[in-house]
Amino acid sequence: MSEKYQEDYITDNELRLPPPPGRSPSTRASSLGERPTPYVEQEPEMRSVTIQREHRLQRVDANGRLIAHSKSHPSPTRLVQLKPSSSSPSVASVNTTGSARARSWDVEHAALPARPDDFPLLPTTRIVHGMNACVISNCISDCLRIRSVKMTLSKSEGNLARCLNTDFCRFNVRLYSTNDGAVLVEVHRLTGDAVSFMRDCRAVFNAAEGKSLQQQSKEEDVPMYLRFPVSQMKSLGSLSLPPPLTTSQEEYAESIKCTSELLSSHMTDSNMLGMESLVIQTDPLKTDKSSAMNVSRRILSPSDEENDGFNLHNHLMSILLCNEDINAVAEDQHVAEESSSQADHVTKLRNLAMLALSNALELFSSENLLTSTISSDLEWYTSNLIPTLIHDLNKAVSNPHDACYASRCLSTLAKSSVDLAHRMKDGGGLDAVKNAEEVGTREFAMLAQDARTCRESLCVVVGME
Repeated sequence: MSEKYQEDYITDNELRLPPPPGRSPSTRASSLGERPTPYVEQEPEMRSVTIQREHRLQRVDANGRLIAHSKSHPSPTRLVQLKPSSSSPSVASVNTTGSARARSWDVEHAALPARPDDFPLLPTTRIVHGMNACVISNCISDCLRIRSVKMTLSKSEGNLARCLNTDFCRFNVRLYSTNDGAVLVEVHRLTGDAVSFMRDCRAVFNAAEGKSLQQQSKEEDVPMYLRFPVSQMKSLGSLSLPPPLTTSQEEYAESIKCTSELLSSHMTDSNMLGMESLVIQTDPLKTDKSSAMNVSRRILSPSDEENDGFNLHNHLMSILLCNEDINAVAEDQHVAEESSSQADHVTKLRNLAMLALSNALELFSSENLLTSTISSDLEWYTSNLIPTLIHDLNKAVSNPHDACYASRCLSTLAKSSVDLAHRMKDGGGLDAVKNAEEVGTREFAMLAQDARTCRESLCVVVGME
């Protein structure tokens, strides 16, 4: 037998590779003048173990029964997460009763797996010494709740939390064990804006180290020059400021025409850009007030004369009212761990539409023009928009972002009209907003604040405690 064929035979036998097509092991061995070697069935190898503080292995058999402690065992094993003792005061149970108790993420320190070495270490990692994994995970959970980040715990991996922030940036938070008993916190961005991700990433690391357990104000993420009016800056002294810039009629017409073309496009990316532009054009802090009033009027009144070419009201409300198809898409994608770009696009587009509507309602309410603007379409608002917003409040667990803006819209409408407030109460709005407030207290701080404001507005208008 030649040396070349001998090397090939030994290599295939050691690696237990299948024979080449059209040739069996016996045929190949006989052609080489050797005795055929039978293939040995491979047994599953041990993948992971649970290491206790005494460095003992917790193993289970094929039926899931616990095997006695030993330092080594030939049987295959799998990772076991022991249930926390009911007498342990440091471990909080997960809230499943719907009460106002804060959300918790309990990770057993002894059950933490080591980080796989088949993937390079991410730059967004931090090692925390001297803290239990359960304490770290609960601190991270509180931080995400305060920052209004939707967190979904993985059912298959106890050390994994999937997150979605208010800018629709998706990222994962994983906890691993290190050789010296510390906890490695890894934050991995999946999709979305990198700047928004880094804000939450730094907050997660600070919370993991116990540095930021208190609630942070929203102004901490806003540049200093946007936190208060320029006229109040002490560094300017008595300097005279130039008059604010105003948008000419030609510039306004061009900008709204561009937005309309983006919204009516058949390209999904163009639709998203158009909706983001519409949100900016309804915010008087990001554009001049006259332009924001004109765009908001087109959104609130379908019969506005500027809606002849492209009806902003009909386009925006069609996105808000067609929520059944959107929820169906979201539920289908939830089976696939909520990672579909299609579900993200549809959800974000609708969320931006609700934000634009909220801006328009708030702007006209501040000018005491809301009641007169929607008076001719009051019945449509009562029978179509308000039930949709109440439905969004009832879906606060799965869509907290939409519930936030729905509560803002309902609060503004209730304060503008007593009749609308009573219609909300009769349609179950008070119960829905209370449920949303409980969900927000437990999981989403921004929702808790907006729902509380909406509940107080309803109670004041309809005369309830």
